Amino acid sequence: MAYDCIFKIESRVLRKYKMSSRDSMPNYERCLHMLYGLAVGDAIGLPFEHDRQRIRPVLIDIDEGGFDLHSHFQGNRLIAGGQVSDETEQMIILLSGIAERGGIYSREYAISAYMEWANSKTPFVDVNARNLFQRVKTVGGYNRRCAKFAPERVLSNAAIARCAPIALLRDSDSIAAQDCSITNPAPECIAAEQAYTLFLKSLLRGDHITAGMETIIAACFAKTGNNAIDVAYVQATARANRDMVSNKSFYAHAIYCAIYATLYFNSMSDAMDWVVSFPSTDSDTNAAVVGAVIGAKMGNALRDDARYMRNLQLVLACNPDSGSISRPEKYHPRHIEGCVKAIFATL
Repeated sequence: MAYDCIFKIESRVLRKYKMSSRDSMPNYERCLHMLYGLAVGDAIGLPFEHDRQRIRPVLIDIDEGGFDLHSHFQGNRLIAGGQVSDETEQMIILLSGIAERGGIYSREYAISAYMEWANSKTPFVDVNARNLFQRVKTVGGYNRRCAKFAPERVLSNAAIARCAPIALLRDSDSIAAQDCSITNPAPECIAAEQAYTLFLKSLLRGDHITAGMETIIAACFAKTGNNAIDVAYVQATARANRDMVSNKSFYAHAIYCAIYATLYFNSMSDAMDWVVSFPSTDSDTNAAVVGAVIGAKMGNALRDDARYMRNLQLVLACNPDSGSISRPEKYHPRHIEGCVKAIFATL
């Protein structure tokens, strides 16, 4: 993959809209709640992702008692209340890898870590990740799987869902391209992830407060040359409905949810009620993306959102072993704060 062939948007956007320097420090609380919000959204959306007949209440929160996961192959299993899925666990892999390396991203490490995760008996793994990583132990084996399964044809939202930690780093354009290419190397997916990470970065710096939210959204998403992103941008800014059932894991659905939620919600709980209300959609991924942008936008103000804080405490206190699925401790959201502190120490 020749990463320099993917268009670089960050310097162009910074010049045109006179946004903050790429070296400007992100706000710590915004960073923390960006990642916490992602985990909370994932946990809230998860029961509806795997049970499309589940009744969606007007107010959607985490059920402390957990929920039943239905599988044609493994029957019904109890999932602990507050359990997260692949969106959060892959985000934590990316976050912890950056923290452990002093704020440096390593693509080779990321491949190995995603491989280890996919072989950790997780029930939350999409088809593309299963094809690329399961029963593979080496980077060479991963490369052979890529040649066999052609992930460049997969226009899914998996890479966008996990990429939020990249927004903490200076060279987010290049790193977004590198990480996205591991599972979703299509140029369309890479362009979408670059635009999304730039948007998160601008929210973390507070650019939307000085330049205006509409200006920042237009700077990151309007007229990208990617028709799917352009359509999602137009629909979201016009407050238009979007069909997110057809091709439910399409990457542009996540972009639509990110723009819409940032424009029209200042409350995490209200944003969750909106995004999970759509039946037969990729509920956990869309809610994770919405949680990330609202967390980055609102930061410490979310501590006044009682429903969000309750849901966050359930996520941080979750014991997967209280259900039927055991997960390795290193993938638990309780490690988010320590990783963020370690990365900030390098900035």
